[in-house]
This record gives sequence, C-alpha cells and structure tokens, in this order.
Amino acid sequence: MEHNHIPQLETVRASLACLNEPGLRALSAASGVPFPTLRNIRYGLTTDPGYGTVRAFIDLIPETLQIVAHQARAYRREQEAKKSEVSA
Repeated sequence: MEHNHIPQLETVRASLACLNEPGLRALSAASGVPFPTLRNIRYGLTTDPGYGTVRAFIDLIPETLQIVAHQARAYRREQEAKKSEVSA
C-alpha cells in the first residue's frame, strides 16, 4: 500500500515502536534509511524527519513486522528442539 501523504509523526513513531532492534535493522536494510536515523525518529530525537526519509520506510513496516515475527517463531522452535534433545 503506497501512501500519497505521510502519517503524523506520532503515528510514525508508534509504528517504529512496534519494532525491536533487529526489526529496526531489518527495516533499515530494506529501506536504505540508516539504522541511527530510524532509532532517532522512534525515540523522538529527530523532531522533523524529512518527507523522503519517512516515505522510504513507512510502507515497509508491516512487512518487516511479519519477517521479525517469523524469525522469532523459528528461533523459539529451534530452542525448543535443542531443549528436547538435551532432555532425551
């Protein structure tokens, strides 16, 4: 879904707050926006991010959330399998 306008800054920050550090790093890699820039927007250190910056990543947040959730599930399954091997 492509936005014709960018959301309000609070909405952008709330969206970024849904991502943990690995998620922000994945978003950075996918969007080309540097990780420190995303982190600074998330924590309010950047008070007026540019339109082009926000446009570069805003549409990628839902996809990044799905990727991070998939990776977390895979990691949990792997840890549970290791635990099962040790107890067997």
